[in-house]
Amino acid sequence: MLKTYQAYVEPKGSQLLFEDEWKEKFLGQIENNYKINDILGRGYKIIGLPFFNQENRMSEFDKALNDLVSKL
Repeated sequence: MLKTYQAYVEPKGSQLLFEDEWKEKFLGQIENNYKINDILGRGYKIIGLPFFNQENRMSEFDKALNDLVSKL
């Protein structure tokens, strides 16, 4: 079966990391807690990645991205 992956990436400035923490938590829950339920959703996987922030979160983002690529 053909798989389609859609990853959600959000660049986030350092000044907003704490303020938008709820959004990063939601992105982390997408893969395991939310599914596409209609007939067109078969083989379709949605994934949320940690915020992309070069100053403070690059290693966390790199790890998540590498984990995703290794699943493909």
